[in-house]
Amino acid sequence: LPGLQYINPDKVGFPTKVRYLIIGAGTAGLAGARSIRAADPQSRVLMIAGGTGPSDYAEPGLPETNNVEPPPYLRPPLSKELWRRNKARESRLLQTTGDIRRHSWLYYESESFYLKPEDLNSAEYGGVSLLRGDPVIRLDPDKHTVTLASGRQIVYERCLLATGGRPKRLHQLEHCSQTGEDLRQSGYVSYFRTLADYRRLRELCDRLRKSNGTVAIIGGGFLGCELAVSLLNESDQTSPETPNSAAADASAKSISRLRVMHIFRESAPLGHVLPPCLSAATGRYEASRGTEIWPSSELVSASIVPSTAPTLEPVPETGKHTFTNPLQTVVASHVPPSPPPRVRLRIRRSELGRDIVEEVDVDHVVCVVGIEPNTDLAASACLELDPVHSGFLVNAELETRAGVYVAGDAASYWDPILGFRRRVEHLNFAEETGHLAGKNMAFPFQPPEETTSLPQRYHYQSSMWSSLGPSLSWDAVGNVDARNLETRSFFLSQPSAVPHSDQTSSAGMTDSLHSIPSADLGRLLRGVVFYLTPKEKRLVGVLLWNLPDELYTDEKYAAPGRLNLARSLLAQRLLIGQNPNFDSAEAELTDLASQFDLDGELARDYAELKAFMESQTKEEPNGEDYSKSDEKLTETTEKDQDLPSA
Repeated sequence: LPGLQYINPDKVGFPTKVRYLIIGAGTAGLAGARSIRAADPQSRVLMIAGGTGPSDYAEPGLPETNNVEPPPYLRPPLSKELWRRNKARESRLLQTTGDIRRHSWLYYESESFYLKPEDLNSAEYGGVSLLRGDPVIRLDPDKHTVTLASGRQIVYERCLLATGGRPKRLHQLEHCSQTGEDLRQSGYVSYFRTLADYRRLRELCDRLRKSNGTVAIIGGGFLGCELAVSLLNESDQTSPETPNSAAADASAKSISRLRVMHIFRESAPLGHVLPPCLSAATGRYEASRGTEIWPSSELVSASIVPSTAPTLEPVPETGKHTFTNPLQTVVASHVPPSPPPRVRLRIRRSELGRDIVEEVDVDHVVCVVGIEPNTDLAASACLELDPVHSGFLVNAELETRAGVYVAGDAASYWDPILGFRRRVEHLNFAEETGHLAGKNMAFPFQPPEETTSLPQRYHYQSSMWSSLGPSLSWDAVGNVDARNLETRSFFLSQPSAVPHSDQTSSAGMTDSLHSIPSADLGRLLRGVVFYLTPKEKRLVGVLLWNLPDELYTDEKYAAPGRLNLARSLLAQRLLIGQNPNFDSAEAELTDLASQFDLDGELARDYAELKAFMESQTKEEPNGEDYSKSDEKLTETTEKDQDLPSA
């Protein structure tokens, strides 16, 4: 890959035998390494970055990473926070000398955390080594060996597959329908997954803003929605940071010089996750930010065409500006160069029950239609794959073969709470499965006196989240499949008469819980969505709309969380409508919704109680200040000390 340096195996040494081997250097891999080190403090862990050979999903290097694969980092900032940083701040965040403990929330650990592979065996207290530039191409579970791209082999005792995923490809867009030109190689079409993808796309958008260019985002999922909004951010290169506030949120449409088109198959963004009222609200939010929404649209083909966009160029002799077009004859003292070719997208849209084929010219296309797990090692290792969800089939302990574990995007596991097999592609799941897999890997090597139980099974309900701005964010646990499940939504809505106020009127507070609200209810402030199975009406998912996790805030003590409340409800396997304590299913759901404290009554009561308790610590019941009483007591004590003893 361009920008990726592979090591010289004759110059870089590494251990030929390790107890713990991790294939993959992402969130799940590092979580596994940390868990192993916690259970086995002097363990030596070898983590190998890269996929299966020099493939499309090996991590290209950056100048900030010395052109080698970066250490493990968080992916969510690539589509959100980084776009709000100016170039100076961005460059500092990309430096591998920082980590999340040094207020740099991109890398989990700094480069100095990782041992050199050749120093792993000699480390007195063990550690985690990161091998880059020589990826694994073959796994043999019977012999407990892996083969690297250089041909060298490593013997392991326990292995963790944390190979992650790679973007799903749209092959019909990768080649020009007229000439067959490779549009990826030409830079007209790209996918978005890595730090290098972010850097290329940001530099491209900075250039296109100067010419009022157009970028098309393909895909209506999490990443597509986040990029469709983030690309419109124009960070001020002279200011310390771009403000992340409601004011900046409201003014983004007016300052952006980049045209962003969001094209997706669904009738509204995130239609596969959100109920219709919220997916429509997401579309309205994107449109308010300046994004052009193209719902119910499918790309048919792409081709390269000459640019017909007029360009504004100064004429040196007169100093005036004139519009020029490459298809017209221009008589001027200076003829500007023709603008570069563009991509013509042929789009089939469904509108009012009929299909319409349209053509639109753009400067660049970003495809974000999901990911597929990296399972190339399954063939050499004879590992079973999930034919429905893809990914490696694992048992309850996240083990796929004896001594081989899987965590993160590539793991297909049985969910004992929901009662079906799943594969989850979210950060929290990678963290939790990596942690448990690492703990189970270290279990056989624990001293007998420290071993109190058998290897643990995975039953945790991981969370997922998305944020498009200060006024639109959500968190969810469980199965939130709006296409195959019934949804029941309850909201604290803002009346339409005050659409721009952040406060809810007293009238709105009186009747705050509404089921399945429509757009005419006004702006939906906060709410909770329940996902039910169609037949049994069993609760299998909960989504929090614009609600913080903590029910209240306290600087000294941890507050109970709404997500944990949702997890407890899922663990009860509730069958809505069969509780004899409620007259109807609607009444039962309304009671469940009230437990999430949509209007913040619990937080207000806690704040008032805390203020009252603080006031009581300063004053006596008679109204005197305790601090003054302490002064009087001190004076009395000093006088008593001067008195002669009896």
